Amino acid sequence: LMTADYEGAREAYQSVLKKRPNAGMPLYGIARSYELEGREVEAKAAYEDFLKTWSDADADLEQVQAARAWLERKKR
Repeated sequence: LMTADYEGAREAYQSVLKKRPNAGMPLYGIARSYELEGREVEAKAAYEDFLKTWSDADADLEQVQAARAWLERKKR
């Protein structure tokens, strides 16, 4: 049985963001790691940050759709 290293993943994504600020995939990865870890407050903030930072991204982008869908589900 493997356990996920969510904190390690976030550290790796943060490292990328130091070199490439506002890069979408690391921002999305951070949000996704919080989601998978069950930390909904942090996931919500991270998904909102991803969508705000990438507000001009293609709406059909899988990550954009997933972030919007997750936020919409949590509104209910």
